[in-house]
Amino acid sequence: MKNYIPFIILLILATIIAYFYAQANFTKLNYVTIATSKFSKGGVFRILQISDVHGKRFSDGYKRIIRLVGSADPDLIVLTGDIIDVNTKNFQPVYDFLDELIERQYPVYFVCGNHDRKNIEGYIFVQEISNRGIHVLNNRNKVIKKEGLQINLCGVDDPHTRREKLDKALNGINIEKFTILLAHSPKIIKRYPKIPVDLILSGHTHGGQIRLPFIGALVSSGDGFFPKYNKGLYLLREKQLLYIDSGLGTRMIPIRTFNRSQMSLLTIEGQDI
Repeated sequence: MKNYIPFIILLILATIIAYFYAQANFTKLNYVTIATSKFSKGGVFRILQISDVHGKRFSDGYKRIIRLVGSADPDLIVLTGDIIDVNTKNFQPVYDFLDELIERQYPVYFVCGNHDRKNIEGYIFVQEISNRGIHVLNNRNKVIKKEGLQINLCGVDDPHTRREKLDKALNGINIEKFTILLAHSPKIIKRYPKIPVDLILSGHTHGGQIRLPFIGALVSSGDGFFPKYNKGLYLLREKQLLYIDSGLGTRMIPIRTFNRSQMSLLTIEGQDI
């Protein structure tokens, strides 16, 4: 039996390493449904949220992710920041990924995260993706219509580095229509506790990156240990929701536990509520 102990230990270690690798690299599609009375009954709008890529290079490139995007078939895509990392020097793999999204004719909207802003050439990245056809919504908004439905899509520049200008982001919108705010960091709700929108989409937290069963996120950047808002859907006020996507990439250490790399498909449905 003793002769098998080293083999058993190696097998356990290999299993743990494989699990960490799979959690960080085999991206899943997370499905979320949100009901609203601001759409006509039966009206549906699908939004794919991609966040916190951190310039990550996946083992199979972005092929699996692009396949997932195709299966989601969203009405539009939102990028909620940190698409590059503060240390990213070669932007080309990210450009190639974003070009794939654009080539599939999906409208793509982007707001900056703290890493997009802190990267020494981040301003070049933002300008280049704009040139390639991505709509940069830093402190701006856009009215989007589809088959009689209308949403206000608003965005703020990175709240974590205090570049957000909420008044500009909401300027001129009709809040009687379903309104979404893109804000990289959920810190936005601490700074502005009464934002007149229906849904806030954020990232930044990575869902804690390291999670434990029954406990959840251990730590989140800027929010310390056991953060209140770290992953998933939260009811902030009556009929106002915050959704935090835990993202595609990693930071500091290239692993995730109980927190698989993901994108989120949010289906907004018109219902009597």
